[in-house]
Parts: sequence; structure tokens; C-alpha cells
Amino acid sequence: MQLSRNGTIFLACREAIVTVAYQDGPHCSIGMGSNDPSLKPGDAITVKEAFARLKRDVASREAIVNRLLKVPVSQQQFDALFDLYYQNGNKPDGQGRRGFDHMASLINARDFGAAAAYFPECDRNSAGQQMAGLHKRRVLEQAVFLRGDYGDLSTVPFWPGDPKTTPRQTYTIQPGDL
Repeated sequence: MQLSRNGTIFLACREAIVTVAYQDGPHCSIGMGSNDPSLKPGDAITVKEAFARLKRDVASREAIVNRLLKVPVSQQQFDALFDLYYQNGNKPDGQGRRGFDHMASLINARDFGAAAAYFPECDRNSAGQQMAGLHKRRVLEQAVFLRGDYGDLSTVPFWPGDPKTTPRQTYTIQPGDL
């Protein structure tokens, strides 16, 4: 499967567009959650380049998610699962389980109710700390998974500089962005 247009916009709305590399934990991020070991704080890209990076990052991760899922899922379920993997990878969930591996095992066992209930448990950062922002994102993914409720997709948060020091703006997706 591939991430849908709504799934891609949902992801963009959660990651936000940041056109200047900034320290994001042990690495730098730019664009919409794109990490590259060669990035240095202050490196800059255009919005068009941010979307190109997003497309490339999505394509590389789609293969991983598809390989881990052994049973059919609906488009909305794939979109929610993909967003979880894109942002969280396979970080531990705080209960000794590897986040996405455990999620995939629930899906592959066709226990969709347990899978839906598991989203909010994947709310920890790389240090294992429970984070309110991650919990909110997991609840939003859960709504996509259960009801196809993607929320407001009209604008994407946008920072033309370091999101820690630059005021938030919004960006409306243009033809050709996706």
C-alpha cells in the first residue's frame, strides 16, 4: 500500500514544515521531520525541497511498513499506522515492547481493537519519557485508524526558521506540492 493524499497531508500537519535545520534530539531535522547526518543547524531548504524530502522519506518507509504488515488493512488504517512508524519508528513503548513491532504483531493477529487501543501507549520520546505532544498525536492517529477522521487538513504549520525561536506560520498546500 501507499500513503494516501489525506495521509500525507495528515503527516505534514503533524510534522510541520521547517525550512531551516534545527537540533532535534541527537540529530538535526529539516523539512517535515527529515533527518540527515550531514545536516548542521542553520542549513536551509525551500518549501519545494521540504516536499521533495517528504516524498522520498515516505517512499523509503512505505516499504518497511508494508513488509511488517502481513494482513490487509484499510487505507485509513494504513495511513494511521504509517504516521506512527514515520514519527516513532520502533522506539520502546515504556512497557518493554518495541513500538511498531508490537503494533504490527497486533495487526497481523487481526486484533484491530487492541491495535487501536495501543496507539496512545506509543507516547514516549527516545529517552523513554512520556510526552504530552506525542500522546496527542497518537490519539489523532487512533481517530484516523478507527474512523478515518483526519481532522483539519486545510493548512500545515510552517516555521521559516528554528521552531524554538521563530513564530509559527501556516502554509496552504499548493498544486504540485504532493
